[in-house]
Amino acid sequence: MIENVLGFFTPKNMRVDVVSKSFAKSQDIQCEPWFKSRYTEEDISPSLMELWCDSSEIDICLHLPAKNEFIPRDFSICASKASSANVVKLETSVTLFSDKLELKVYGFNDKLSVLLSKVLAIAKSFSPTENHLRHVIKEDMERTLRNTNMKPLNHSSYLRLQVLYQSFLYSLHFKRSQSMLHLNTS
Repeated sequence: MIENVLGFFTPKNMRVDVVSKSFAKSQDIQCEPWFKSRYTEEDISPSLMELWCDSSEIDICLHLPAKNEFIPRDFSICASKASSANVVKLETSVTLFSDKLELKVYGFNDKLSVLLSKVLAIAKSFSPTENHLRHVIKEDMERTLRNTNMKPLNHSSYLRLQVLYQSFLYSLHFKRSQSMLHLNTS
């Protein structure tokens, strides 16, 4: 069925819509009756149509995506005991409990085994190096700082805490120096 539908996607069957704020003055401008949008209609030139029909000229970046093996085929509803709010999409979560690692997978029943196989294959082949871990931690810290600064409320709270902390350190230093001065004079 998909190949049949894709067969209709040819340059001869297509429609191209171009959105622009301005029109060339020589074009015949029409007005759409419902929304009063201005538009023009033009036929695609035969030379451009020939270029599009020649598959050797098509950019290799224009292709269909790889088959998504996680798209479910069984949409039957699970019994309420097995069902949860997370069943509407595929999800994984990994949690560390003291000396145990908990892996959870959520999604449609017929694709959970595929998802679990992929996760376990990645986990099995995972062999981090010290540089890799350092890089991941650094990226995570940078992302956290960037995200904090993107939210004005968080950023202002952070700055306020910095000022309070500096004030606290100053008063702590001042009290210590006073007590040291008091000890030296005694």
